[in-house]
Amino acid sequence: MARRGYYYHSTMLLRFKLSRIYGCEGKHFKVYNNELREVLEHPSEEKPVSVDFSYNKTDLVITVTGFIKKKMRISNQKDRGDIYILQNQFSPLLPSLCDLLKRLSIDSEQGESWRFGNPQERMGRQGVPKLRKLAEVRGVSLEAPFDAYVFSIENANLVVDSEIPGIAQTKWRSEGGERQIHLGVFGYHCGLRKRKMPQEVVINIPLKKLENSFLKPIQKNWID
Repeated sequence: MARRGYYYHSTMLLRFKLSRIYGCEGKHFKVYNNELREVLEHPSEEKPVSVDFSYNKTDLVITVTGFIKKKMRISNQKDRGDIYILQNQFSPLLPSLCDLLKRLSIDSEQGESWRFGNPQERMGRQGVPKLRKLAEVRGVSLEAPFDAYVFSIENANLVVDSEIPGIAQTKWRSEGGERQIHLGVFGYHCGLRKRKMPQEVVINIPLKKLENSFLKPIQKNWID
């Protein structure tokens, strides 16, 4: 199934064709912009965001829709994006990616050593949930709409974790305490430009990194 869309680069607007692979719900979702002190997030615990996985000639494209914008409740958050997907909704993506790699002729790069460890507990915040790190990908990008502005992270890092709620994770407990897959995007090349884009957050993962930095590490470190 194909759909048309737009890729919003920092300097130009390109029309392209996306081929959809898989769609699911994001139980939790956040994009923080500390300059505006605003956050994009899922509307409520009962109303998740929609997450689509597609691809074009160069990237695996993750598109998130159905979010709302609010003022940041706690200041000085790191500029980043976070998607939490229940594991039973995330897992069907993996065989779809295997099929995609078989169909496409991709010169896959070798996997890289991980730079980042597990998250650490911060003062005044909920404790760190029980987790296992699954994968780490460099060279990712994120773009997100904040009214008249577009927030972007270029040459970003994507970290994938498998998490179950800790004792202090009351929101996750109220959702049933199920294991979730966390996709976290962060980096040092963050920007805010006065420009409009559709109400969707777009994350691009280079196809050349898909096999050895994303798919195979997730399969290797997976917890049932």
